[in-house]
Amino acid sequence: MPGEDAGQPTRSVLAWALLVLASLASAATLALLVYLAYLVLESYSGGNSSTSLSGLLFLVAVVYAVVFGIPAFLVSAALWVGYALIMRRRRRRAAGPDGDGPRPPTGRAVREMAREPPDCPPPINPARG
Repeated sequence: MPGEDAGQPTRSVLAWALLVLASLASAATLALLVYLAYLVLESYSGGNSSTSLSGLLFLVAVVYAVVFGIPAFLVSAALWVGYALIMRRRRRRAAGPDGDGPRPPTGRAVREMAREPPDCPPPINPARG
């Protein structure tokens, strides 16, 4: 049918866009986790100076984790799930015209095929002519 493949280029562009965005979001989340680890480590190495801000760094790390870390992780996860769904739908459509693809016979169909003789003629024996 002429309208069957109309959405294929759009899905391809969407899949690439989701892949790029998911990769960038994952990289940003990783960078944020490294920065949070730095803040936590720095908070424990401030010494006993009364002018040191090291005691505050742990609280800043917790606030950053809640305000930026959790949303960044959720956005990254949502983009990866969207990419996986698009690719799954794309593979299904490639499998067959009805979206499911050809299914192997199961159950009674397999048993009936095992009982029936093949539909091909017997082989020709060159020795018998």
